[in-house]
Amino acid sequence: TPSSGTLTQVRAVGIGVHVLIRSRPGGFVYDDAELDVLAADVAAAAAGGAAGVVIGALDSTGNVDVRGCRRLIEAARTARQPLEITFHRALDVVDDPVSALSLLADLGVDRVLTSGGAARAGDGLAQLARLTGAGTGVEIMAGGGVRVEDVPALIEVGVHAIHLSAKRLVPDPGATGP
Repeated sequence: TPSSGTLTQVRAVGIGVHVLIRSRPGGFVYDDAELDVLAADVAAAAAGGAAGVVIGALDSTGNVDVRGCRRLIEAARTARQPLEITFHRALDVVDDPVSALSLLADLGVDRVLTSGGAARAGDGLAQLARLTGAGTGVEIMAGGGVRVEDVPALIEVGVHAIHLSAKRLVPDPGATGP
């Protein structure tokens, strides 16, 4: 989750910002204390002017954590400016992504970010096609290792949006410390 300062600086560019809400690296199973932090981060993102949040929580069986997701969605929808909801790549590790997508639609999720369960979205085309063909009304955003040359195939399977990273290495001229 970015700091409020980062959110302020990115918003100053003039584009809508969707904030990733994650309190730690690792899995997607959160206890109640972690959900408290995540819900507070959703509220902070809303207060900072985010257009949306990117969330995801799974239960101990690897399925969508309905109770946890409801809590985060409620925090986003009851903000002064209701936020768009994207469910992140936790979808890529559930046993039945199409069923999970239907459940997420029922919960009110606007979109899912998914690679189709593959390391790279360009390798998950079959699953992405199943998700886009499910007709849930949830936008399917392909993401994860997307390269420009993958875009035509992603469009062909019907994804609604594509998430690309714009990374570059920047040398650090200073000492890095111990």
